[in-house]
Amino acid sequence: MSPLATTRPKLWLLRLGLLATSLLAVLLLFEGGLRLLGYTAIYEVYSKPSLLWQRDDTLGWSHVPNSSEVYVGPRPWPVEFSTEVHINSLGLRGPEIEALPEEGYRILFLGDSVVAAFEVHQQETFVQLIGERLEGELSLPVQTINAGVRGYGTDQSLLYYRERGRKFEPDMVVFIHSINDFRNNTTLHRMGRPFGKPAFGLDAQGELELLGMPIPDYPLCAAWVLDEGFVPLRADRTLGRLFCHFERNLADRSALFTYAVHTLQRHPKLIHRLHELGTKPGRQTLGSVLEGLNPLRVGRARAAPARDPAGQLTAALLIELAQQVEADGATFVLLIRASDLERMGGGKIAAAGIHRYSPVLPPALVQGRRIDFQNDAHYNPLGHEILTRVVTPLLASEIRRQRR
Repeated sequence: MSPLATTRPKLWLLRLGLLATSLLAVLLLFEGGLRLLGYTAIYEVYSKPSLLWQRDDTLGWSHVPNSSEVYVGPRPWPVEFSTEVHINSLGLRGPEIEALPEEGYRILFLGDSVVAAFEVHQQETFVQLIGERLEGELSLPVQTINAGVRGYGTDQSLLYYRERGRKFEPDMVVFIHSINDFRNNTTLHRMGRPFGKPAFGLDAQGELELLGMPIPDYPLCAAWVLDEGFVPLRADRTLGRLFCHFERNLADRSALFTYAVHTLQRHPKLIHRLHELGTKPGRQTLGSVLEGLNPLRVGRARAAPARDPAGQLTAALLIELAQQVEADGATFVLLIRASDLERMGGGKIAAAGIHRYSPVLPPALVQGRRIDFQNDAHYNPLGHEILTRVVTPLLASEIRRQRR
């Protein structure tokens, strides 16, 4: 082999090294310049999705008791809300739970981020507003408890009520169903979240079976779901994992990335595509990836694949929750979209005797004003006010019926 042939690869390696070094130097120069101009890391601008969470061996995660933070978002769009959120000593949003007068009435609200409502101030949440309106309408002390937690599925609300919520001895339990409950109920760990969660499956007889306990310490950039037969399956893609690691370990700590995000805000479609790249799982066979995750009980008997397993599972969870609430002597009320109820097979819910309502809300724009945030699906203060107006008469009617 000629000396020239052995020298060429070394020259190419040297050139690549120089190019990488130059690129790194330029990036560091931009990073330093942007820091001097006042740009900071992305999570010094926005709140982490897991703000105020702690690991919970029963539920996956729960609120940190006696904590307060300012919730800023929505990332990565222009900031639309900056709200101070207080968590009480029981890990619930809102004030401490006081003793109820003998003639008083207590309502426990269960659900996800729609109920937790970090986007608005405490006095603007529909949970508090409904309590105030019911007091005036029924002329009795009404206490509302907000047990909503961001990211919860129906399964976690069921576990919360079973383990903790029933101790409040509520007169009524209101569950707010969200459209993403279907996905959450078949998820064990979502890519990018610090904690995993348990999940229920349906066994061969169609009975609920708790899976994923004890909850493993999932890799941050892994995704685990239940397949059509309610068997745990790793569902992340290589590209998604790489993007997740890049975002968490580099981009979120960079002022340059913050500048890029602010530039991309003028291109919302591109933001959606990039966000999907980092969070939408693919599907892989189980193989050796299940090693070390014995608590997932991969060898369990399969249920027969359902036409809509997430819909059937969610219906079973709601029926179980309603039965436990009513066994405790309380009234269970389900607020759910008509289309979501149909997906579950509304006949099962009706046969279970569940008091269910599909509140008809106005369109996103009311007299030219939005009821949700521009780049976030959650209700803004106007949305909470309108939801209060719609739901209060429904609950008042149930309370009068119960008291008769």
